[in-house]
Amino acid sequence: MKILLWHPTYVLGGGYLLLTKLIEELGKHPGVTRVTAAIHRDYQELITKDRFSSKVNLAFVYTGQPIDDVMSSDDILYMLWPHGVAIPQVRIPTVCVFQDTILLDAFGAHTTDAFLGSMQQAVKDTVSRYSRVIVTSQYTKNRFTEIAGPVAAHKVDVLPHIASDPNAKILQLSTAATSSNPSSNFDHTRSTNQPFLLYPANVSEHKNHLALMIALSKRKRKDVSLTLCGYGSELVGATQLTPNPYLNRLNKTISDRGLKQDLDYRALGYVDDASSEELMDQAMGLIMPTRAEGMGLPIHEALERGLPVIASDLPVLREHFGSRSDAILWVDPECPTEIAAAWDELCNRHAELSRTAEANRSCGVTWSDLADKTFQILQQEVHRAPRTIRIPGFGSAGREPRSRWFKGVERSIKRLWRRAG
Repeated sequence: MKILLWHPTYVLGGGYLLLTKLIEELGKHPGVTRVTAAIHRDYQELITKDRFSSKVNLAFVYTGQPIDDVMSSDDILYMLWPHGVAIPQVRIPTVCVFQDTILLDAFGAHTTDAFLGSMQQAVKDTVSRYSRVIVTSQYTKNRFTEIAGPVAAHKVDVLPHIASDPNAKILQLSTAATSSNPSSNFDHTRSTNQPFLLYPANVSEHKNHLALMIALSKRKRKDVSLTLCGYGSELVGATQLTPNPYLNRLNKTISDRGLKQDLDYRALGYVDDASSEELMDQAMGLIMPTRAEGMGLPIHEALERGLPVIASDLPVLREHFGSRSDAILWVDPECPTEIAAAWDELCNRHAELSRTAEANRSCGVTWSDLADKTFQILQQEVHRAPRTIRIPGFGSAGREPRSRWFKGVERSIKRLWRRAG
């Protein structure tokens, strides 16, 4: 099978992890003869050919670039991140992984009727116009069926994109790649000997920093602080007004409750993957009181390191991590008092919960397993599609149903071709 992996957007964090791991493992798969990874050109310094097998070809593209520029007798189009990109108009089967499932349940100032309508239309378009859609949870498939109707039950596959790597840490970047990323503002001089819980998240309203900060003011274990990292988190605690009303409300709450930067919390802003890994290694545990989530990869990353976790009791997170619940303190994300109590419990029972987390490190699925399950879905679509007709000198006629009449014409042309050759 020849796979065109089309990824003309630049996505860091979990998106970067999935991209690189799946390119690597699909490139090793015995059923794959070629992977053309057409990825955004901003990855050029981060992703290099030497980390993949000889079956992987890298092509660096820009958002909006015509897909015809990179297509070459591919059997299937595979998109790991279809959001914000026009649905490709190609004549081969198309499979996408709908990653932004969180937007189906996120709420806050941005969730206007128009926004929610656009999200629902995106789901309907995705289901109707891709050959197959992969989602990461049964919960999400159920939401798709609510929005797109019964067709989703047949076209949508559930495949959790969470995998363990027994031989390496979850996040891997070369030293050169790390140093070349100008976006990171991780200040190593601000490291502290004070133990901390880590929350790696942007400051979207559904990430629920407001309830977390109220909980922080209620905690008894004030010897343990909070570290925030993620896009926009450098503005948490800012004294000046921001263009974001939610951030202004959050910062007023921080001030009103007497929480102090570098004492009760640190707000680091975006950090690159290598720095995020370093923070995870230093943390006492992970706290994730989000109101909505797609997969919750930071929970998996924490458990992979033997770190105890405080997580929101959401159906999608229970689905992903219910079998590892012994290492997780589940909380109601709408209740700061409950979050504060879980904070104190994790601190007080840290040694015990760490041993439990250590016993729950593996999720039981490797990246090779995930690539194999992905391959099976892609292979089913290739086999299901009408056969491609390729006649030398005529190019590819695409994937069209072949009627009895058309087959007869094809046989005649081939006979003429053999006589001429």
